[in-house]
Amino acid sequence: ISAYSPAMQRTMLEYSFFPAAYIPAMVFDKVERLDVIRMVRLNSRFAPGEMNLEEGVKPIVEMVSSFFKENQVLPEIEDYLVQNTVFASMSKEQAQFFASHCVLIEFAVNESLFLQGQARNGLYIILRGEIKLVRDSTEIARLNKSDIIGEISTLAETDHSVSAEAIKQTQAAFISRDTLETVTRRRPDIALVLYRNTTAPVLVYFSGQCKTLSFSSFNELKLHLYEMESTDKKRCMLTCFRHELTTGRCQARFGFLT
Repeated sequence: ISAYSPAMQRTMLEYSFFPAAYIPAMVFDKVERLDVIRMVRLNSRFAPGEMNLEEGVKPIVEMVSSFFKENQVLPEIEDYLVQNTVFASMSKEQAQFFASHCVLIEFAVNESLFLQGQARNGLYIILRGEIKLVRDSTEIARLNKSDIIGEISTLAETDHSVSAEAIKQTQAAFISRDTLETVTRRRPDIALVLYRNTTAPVLVYFSGQCKTLSFSSFNELKLHLYEMESTDKKRCMLTCFRHELTTGRCQARFGFLT
């Protein structure tokens, strides 16, 4: 296809075609042609085996091979993505791309996924089994297949607020925080879906329980936040912020837990 047709290239990607070669116009003799991209779709698993390559072509082969290796989708992961609200509205191509960066992990009974206060390590999608969430030695919830764990701490870059422990033999799809950062950096369209769907429940929860305050300066807002942190940090959350550069005035919207 034409190298100057990004819409067509995106369509081909959605149908699992990936770029395998770039053919510049100068290779054609006595004919007027545009640069073209050769796109390939494999109908079987990518397994090229051992190859004897010249040094000059190794970087090219590695680049092309990476497309197929990264996009070998595990069907069991892709199927469960669409059942979770965090991944709602993802296209098939987006779900396949995300799923291809996940790995499968097995957890035995009573094995911990992570502990309360532990640094974020990634997010988990339960494929089968059951997980209990514990905060301060008290069980607060149980999660089953298609539920997701660790998305808030991973996306918000905070430590885990609960501990997660398998109460049955459990299988989960896992994507590490570093891999997730790579995915969202390479695919901002996927990042938009993740952040929008993750923050939506918070905004719905706070709707009707919000208060907007105005401040004459940013320093006044910071002082107010400091005072609230000392008294109301467990029941208040800053949900929206606006700073007028011309006047210096600020507006902040706070959500309150009941």
